[in-house]
Amino acid sequence: MWDRELIESAQQKGHNRQDYRIQRIYDEIFVGHTTTGHFKTYEPVKFCEINDIDTGGGWEGKLTIMNLCTREYFQSDSVKILYPYGHDRKEYKNQYIYDIMFNSQLFHNHP
Repeated sequence: MWDRELIESAQQKGHNRQDYRIQRIYDEIFVGHTTTGHFKTYEPVKFCEINDIDTGGGWEGKLTIMNLCTREYFQSDSVKILYPYGHDRKEYKNQYIYDIMFNSQLFHNHP
């Protein structure tokens, strides 16, 4: 079952503590469905061993893809730049998916 408690707990309890861990089963956990806009950024964030890579591409932020081995990530421009006349998910969904799949200029490298 999904909830925001894992990433929020890591952010609160592990703030400025590199050695703190939320759990001991996995070396790292990657989550989404809680946009990093919640933490006032549209870049991927890491708290303790929990990585949030949902940067708000479905709404107001950016779409992010990440190489999990190198942590290099690529981001689209913000949704507001890509769709300056408003963002209705239903209206733009098909065009957005097409742009992402076939327009390589949408993504910018962040090593």
